[in-house]
Amino acid sequence: MSRFSALLKEVSRGKSVSRTLTNFLLSRFTLEGAVLDVGGTRKESHYRYLTLSPGTEVKTANLRGDVEPDYVVDLENSPLPAPDGEFDAVLCFNLLEHVERYEKVVDEMRRVLKPGGRLLGSVPFLVNVHPDPHDFQRFTGERLERLLEKAGFREIEILPASFGPFLAGYSQTEMFLPAVVKLCSFMLAYAKDSLLLRFFGHRFPFSERFVLAYVFTGIK
Repeated sequence: MSRFSALLKEVSRGKSVSRTLTNFLLSRFTLEGAVLDVGGTRKESHYRYLTLSPGTEVKTANLRGDVEPDYVVDLENSPLPAPDGEFDAVLCFNLLEHVERYEKVVDEMRRVLKPGGRLLGSVPFLVNVHPDPHDFQRFTGERLERLLEKAGFREIEILPASFGPFLAGYSQTEMFLPAVVKLCSFMLAYAKDSLLLRFFGHRFPFSERFVLAYVFTGIK
């Protein structure tokens, strides 16, 4: 399936372009062993894209919500109730923009990783203000890399979820559009970006300038 077809399918299901492009990047990763999802639930859309090896066990850490987490914790003020080196992978999707003391949260996630374990996460960039209950900051790729380096991670990768300026503009209004208008607007934005990339992509770094979100990963 082409990227356009896959995006169109998700848009028709009511999914945002930003989240869908992020999930496409997550499909590159395979997880196994003990996994901790910080700030998420087992119902999140990323589980449709991540590959989980047989026997993988996922636990969640979060404030109380619609789905009861395995660990109820406020990470800005309390440590994770897990010993050092407990998990093979820690997931952190769309969380860091909501916490003021994000460096403490990253350090704590690294603490509970086994040596050689992977941190895998994402943050939005070109997105509306969305308090949950707060919305404190946006991270560039450069800032994420420095953050992970400072925390002691290695083999760091920062992957932009992006396409072009018209799709980025569409993403700012898609939540307000009726279904039929949304699909037409998406297809028009995608077509215009495709033309830009075809004729000017070799001269201008569209994928670096109009980033909707970043996926980041690092090894302890």
